Amino acid sequence: MKLAVFDLDGTLADTIDDITAAVNHVMEHYGFPKSSPEDVKYMVGDGIKELMLRAFPEDRREEPELLAEALTIFKDYYNEHFCDYTLPYEGIIPMLDALKAGGVRLAVVTNKNEEAVELIVEKLFKGYFEIVIGNSDKVKQKPDPSSVLYIMDKLGAEKSDTFYIGDAYTDIYTAKNAGVKGIGVLWGFRTYSELHDAGADFIVSAPSEIISIIGGEI
Repeated sequence: MKLAVFDLDGTLADTIDDITAAVNHVMEHYGFPKSSPEDVKYMVGDGIKELMLRAFPEDRREEPELLAEALTIFKDYYNEHFCDYTLPYEGIIPMLDALKAGGVRLAVVTNKNEEAVELIVEKLFKGYFEIVIGNSDKVKQKPDPSSVLYIMDKLGAEKSDTFYIGDAYTDIYTAKNAGVKGIGVLWGFRTYSELHDAGADFIVSAPSEIISIIGGEI
């Protein structure tokens, strides 16, 4: 039995415009400078606390009360606007269909806020994933491998049959820390060099390549 565990933002779904809108909603509230989608691509990946801190002006990053308030504003806005522009990347649904038809078990592990993850998966990917784990106080963030290892144990998957798929160095480190194969994707938020330097086992430019890799691996 094979297991494919996916990152969400930049891997399954193009979420950057909705994330950017939520970030800029917070920045506008405080009168801080706004960020472009290209800027935000390099802010995401380590949870919304880090996202907010990276978006803040440097001289305002050491204010716990400000951060706590900003997180609430961000979550409230994003949970209302999480799919204004967000869609699966082209080829993702056919890829998931093919993997599922081939008996591959599917799961999601992401540093995205758990509540937002559940909303997006329910709207865009309902019925595909057996286990979905987002960021909460109950789990350790990637690149800690705990969530991936938990899913492997729960589903009875061996390391040699498990793949972690994502678009950033954090995802490749997660795969390495879990002792599984890491597949880096080029349609997301980061670059080939980042994935290569992180040590990705495979780097793909189209979702269909993931089918070939997982289908061909023993």
